[in-house]
Amino acid sequence: MSFAKKTLTSTAWSFSTGYVNILIGFVGNLLLARILMPEDFGIFALASSLLVFVTVFTGFGSQEAIMVCHDEAIVDLIPTAFWISLAIGVIVATAGILTGLAVWPHYGRTTGLIIIALSALVPFTSLANARDSLLRRDMVYKPIALTLTISNAVSFVLGVVAALFGMGPWALLVRVGSAAIFYWLGMEVSSNYRLQRIYNKEAARWIWNFGWRKMFMQINDVIFGRFDSLMIGTFIGETQLGFYSQSYRLAWLGQQFTQGAIAPILLPMFATMQSSVDKLRYGFERVTYWVCRAITLLGALIFLLGKSAVIFLYGQKWAMAGQYFQIMFVFFMFLPLAVMLKYFLTGAGYIDRALKISWVQVGFFVVGVSIGAFLKNITMVIWVVNLNYVLVVFLMGYAAQRIIPINWLYLCAAPALAFAITIVLGQRLATLLPETFLGTLLFVIGLTVLYTAILSIFEYRSLRREIDIIVKVSQRN
Repeated sequence: MSFAKKTLTSTAWSFSTGYVNILIGFVGNLLLARILMPEDFGIFALASSLLVFVTVFTGFGSQEAIMVCHDEAIVDLIPTAFWISLAIGVIVATAGILTGLAVWPHYGRTTGLIIIALSALVPFTSLANARDSLLRRDMVYKPIALTLTISNAVSFVLGVVAALFGMGPWALLVRVGSAAIFYWLGMEVSSNYRLQRIYNKEAARWIWNFGWRKMFMQINDVIFGRFDSLMIGTFIGETQLGFYSQSYRLAWLGQQFTQGAIAPILLPMFATMQSSVDKLRYGFERVTYWVCRAITLLGALIFLLGKSAVIFLYGQKWAMAGQYFQIMFVFFMFLPLAVMLKYFLTGAGYIDRALKISWVQVGFFVVGVSIGAFLKNITMVIWVVNLNYVLVVFLMGYAAQRIIPINWLYLCAAPALAFAITIVLGQRLATLLPETFLGTLLFVIGLTVLYTAILSIFEYRSLRREIDIIVKVSQRN
């Protein structure tokens, strides 16, 4: 099977099951939000935020090294990476348990015990991710996709049952813990690789040289994903953190609905293309073209409907989360581009450039979020999050431009214009429809048709061209 065909097959599995997982996660979180209180989500978010500063070291890069390293001179890399992953998992689990005991007196018994329970899952997650990376390296995504879908579905069922029995934040632990265990079991069954008792120092040296850079990028990702929650929970309170964490989770749907479904194959895809500038450019432009068009439509919907959609789905008690979610439309739109650019730079062999940009992000993010939390101003924190991802897209986009020639006008101009016109006309359309379920549904349909029509007027030929490319690749033997 050709690389293009293998990539398309993997993309099809990732895409189809990815959206199934999005639906499972959406419905599952909706049910949990209906049953549990904002404080329950706040407690679990706080425990996760405290623990993640320890578990960040599991992202050392030993698993990603399996996907990225295509140097045949490096022997025994896979078994060496497995043993390093397992060792790091055990060490981090021990540190996490100690962290839970240490924070118990300050943050409370429930938070401490949740941290300890989550820590015990780390070795299983490390081994599952190593086997996952081995399958991704060979672009074999079917078992990964099916295992992820099954583990997500089962874990949400167990989490909802636990919530119905009044377990509060522990229901969220049941959800996360069961997902991790079932995924580990699935990877053990799906991967035919038998772990060998081999540890190669040369391979370990290569993993170290790659891993410390990947780990620092992972630390930056953790800071972006958890530092804001930690500061809000510490200085503003767990209830407000519950609202914020729910709105943040919804904003992540921008990533999931656009390139989130195909994100798992981006890193190995770009890593395989790293020796050819033409292939890198071709792959980058195909992905970016469709991501830009998806995020602008979804961003327009969130800008105009975010708050009312949250209230309708989750109930009036989540009205504050709806307000926060609507402000996060910028984050919603720019996150998918930021993630894709990071995968591109890493897979293309320029992880150092991505790392340098991440440090600039960290400085801006930590200072801004700290000031907002100290002032007890969540709106300020949200705008720091928004601008943080705008910053990374511009910096990483510039870095990518230095590697391959990129026609940003072709990729971004038409959807940006369509977004602006849709927002202006959408605000007028909203005044004509009643604030009912039927009115909201008609508004969403009307806005989608309006955006599509505007986009088609601006770039009918390029849309046909990109669709033809997909059709031709799918038909190629």
